[in-house]
Amino acid sequence: MIILHIGMPKTGTSSLQHSLALQMRSGGTELVYPLVGRAGSVGHHALARLVAARGVDISEVDELVDIAANATAPVVISSEAFNGLDVPIMSARVDRLATAGEVRVLMAFREMASFLESMYLQGVRTGRTTVSFDQYLNLRVRNWLGVYCWLKNRFDHVAALRLALGERLCLKLVVPQFNALEMLSELTEVPAHVLLRHQAELPRNEKRSLKTQITMLNLKAIERRIGRQVDRRLLLRSLQQTEFEDDLHDYTVMSEQQFGLVGRRARKWAERSGFHEYLAAFPESQRQARQHVQL
Repeated sequence: MIILHIGMPKTGTSSLQHSLALQMRSGGTELVYPLVGRAGSVGHHALARLVAARGVDISEVDELVDIAANATAPVVISSEAFNGLDVPIMSARVDRLATAGEVRVLMAFREMASFLESMYLQGVRTGRTTVSFDQYLNLRVRNWLGVYCWLKNRFDHVAALRLALGERLCLKLVVPQFNALEMLSELTEVPAHVLLRHQAELPRNEKRSLKTQITMLNLKAIERRIGRQVDRRLLLRSLQQTEFEDDLHDYTVMSEQQFGLVGRRARKWAERSGFHEYLAAFPESQRQARQHVQL
């Protein structure tokens, strides 16, 4: 069996990839997680970029087909970047891998309002985002009409994947207690405790405190002020070990109005695209009571 894990982003993909890479390094034999297409990374992001640029007729795909054909355990290929591939390219890739055996495409899907917020906060931590959340929405999708079009494209993409892949697509919703490794365990029938044995070694990826996020948002301005560059990773590690007075951990940068608008429009497109599982998993009343802050 070949498992093609395609994200989406912010659904535990990094933890899954780190765990699989650790298991391969420690000599685990329950799954095969090829080095081909990873280019030194924990995920097959380089492979996704190659397929997007040159299609499936590349040597890396041929190597993966050979690995899968000779493997005695399920082969896992993972990158959230596959989620951005056009559906015809994705379908052709699955057909090519299927020459080596059964292929299942594994995809996790998040509630859209929380997904947008999570992407913003990650962008702040990594330095890709240096603007407020309101500005981020406008820059990312230009305006609220753009938000609606972005949401429509997300749900249209799922509908197209379902049509093209049929039963090969295994779609999971990110609900409370969701765990990406347990999702993989269910599909491969590898016991969950085997996949979770390196969990304590995985890098932390939880939501950072409010004062940490404010520091990271303003880091470029701080660097300009002091005239030198700060090691972002080292600073993050230091901030993780620091307890600030009157700090917040349970907060949201998305206003009630923004959450409601995104949530209602997401459910509208979910209904129109036939994604009824989304409607059942994420009812309109799901909004969590958290303190709203402007970042």
